[in-house]
Amino acid sequence: WSLPSEHVPQVIRDLEGNFDMMFVSGIFMVGAAVWTVMYNADLLLRAVVFATGRVDKVRPVLVTAVAYPMSAKFRTGLTLTMFSLVIFTLTVMSVLTSVFGSQFTDAETVYAGWELNGSLNFNTPIDDIRATIDEMPDLRNEDFEAIGGYTWMGLQARQIDGESQKWEGTGVRAASDEFLKASQYKFKLIAEGYGTTAEEVWQALMSDPSLAVVGGHAVSSAEGSASEDSNPWLEKPYYKDEKMSAVDVEVREPRTGTLVQLKVIGVMDRLHENSGSMIVSKSILDDAMPFPVPITHYRFKVADGVDAKGLARRVESSFLEHGMDTEVLEEELEKEAAAAKTFFRIFIGFMALGLLV
Repeated sequence: WSLPSEHVPQVIRDLEGNFDMMFVSGIFMVGAAVWTVMYNADLLLRAVVFATGRVDKVRPVLVTAVAYPMSAKFRTGLTLTMFSLVIFTLTVMSVLTSVFGSQFTDAETVYAGWELNGSLNFNTPIDDIRATIDEMPDLRNEDFEAIGGYTWMGLQARQIDGESQKWEGTGVRAASDEFLKASQYKFKLIAEGYGTTAEEVWQALMSDPSLAVVGGHAVSSAEGSASEDSNPWLEKPYYKDEKMSAVDVEVREPRTGTLVQLKVIGVMDRLHENSGSMIVSKSILDDAMPFPVPITHYRFKVADGVDAKGLARRVESSFLEHGMDTEVLEEELEKEAAAAKTFFRIFIGFMALGLLV
């Protein structure tokens, strides 16, 4: 287990695995280490006695100290195994806590560079937020590096040429051009013919409103892994693929039955928020829907030197008549991770207490 996999290709051909492989290999390595120590205890004792042989007072004490545990190797080995397994479990939990925490520490990655979120009442939209800010005594447009808006809608979707023609519920973010330009989403896959960078993908969406991108959890990780993923509705491509072709899909508004045909040209990284949803240009829903689709969420990038928390309070109070509720996205991310982190820390604390006892 401790050797690199290329040294044992004939014995174990596939060492790929999930957390179960980490657990199994750890148990085997702990057991092997304890077994090796216990069956070579006499050799280890000789080495220690030889190293301390010049100190007359230490040698008889050391020999006496190891005589009792070595007289019952099974009992000593079992005790050592329990200690080792507890330490192994603590190590694994510490690793998992660090990995889990690292996914929630980079708010800039999770929220694609946006720092503030403002949610509006559907019935009191803002027609031109930049012009409205100019009229507000407590706000300045210079305080915002970028402002983008979108409408969040719960729609149904399916892949046109897929084997299953079942409609699956999915969230759709109908975004303004300003939101698309300023977002810093990372892409896992980009369809051939639509560029190689995120900027080219967003430019394609702004030029052709019939295009769309999906989050990483809208697709399966690999072939046959759909049951392990969180509700993927696209049958292809797979998240672990190296390349993809554009995929034709349909989305439907469940209340009116309005159908919109789209072409998915990109799969975003799973680290981003709402990574099972879809992003489209707002203009295509404006044309297709039989009812107005106002912007219900605004995202803000704060200019350098401006306090995000103070600006969030001023934005909320200035747009009070529109029912705007503002959030500092970094704080929201910390709140989401707090409960899980606390659980991990309590578990590690109990394990450490058991080791002490």
